[in-house]
Amino acid sequence: ADAKIHGGLLRNVSDAFEKVFNGSKLQIAVEASTFKLLLKSENSPAPVNFRNVGEGMIQALPFITMCFLTGYHLGSINIIEQPELHLHPAAHGNLMDLFIGSSLRQENTYFIETHSENILIRLRRRIAEGSFSTQDVAISWVEQTENGNTLVRPIVIDPEGEVDFWPDGVFSEDFQEVVALRQAQMARGEVSNDI
Repeated sequence: ADAKIHGGLLRNVSDAFEKVFNGSKLQIAVEASTFKLLLKSENSPAPVNFRNVGEGMIQALPFITMCFLTGYHLGSINIIEQPELHLHPAAHGNLMDLFIGSSLRQENTYFIETHSENILIRLRRRIAEGSFSTQDVAISWVEQTENGNTLVRPIVIDPEGEVDFWPDGVFSEDFQEVVALRQAQMARGEVSNDI
């Protein structure tokens, strides 16, 4: 039974890893009394030792494993700080899907501290699509006031994925850069006035 549980865990983690990282599969190579964790990518002809892959993938493995390991303990509470750290932005939303799936499938609760716009956009998208309920989400914005106190302000998401409040300047950098790019192009006469 133990081998079946661990085999199922490896299969689930490998499948999830493949979804999060667009085709990279985990494998275990057993050698005598030790083993190596390998990563097989569509881009490489041979598997690579997992310790030689990017820092983000290494740091994401415990999060991904936790989504399935906690399945043996339904209703777990998981606290994760910056799961997006050292990851390509394309993986951020895929991680959010994994957390949502674990929450729905195993009734797990996730407290996630993030600086990733992609994670929040994916969450809002899943709510708008109806695959995740606003009743199952709480977003809080934490800021320090002028007098040094900490203020925690809730951000409510409606069923269309819209928020009732958003802090000024948060995740506005991309838009500001595009506006500045267009202004520079217009100043050089290389683009029309349409922004």
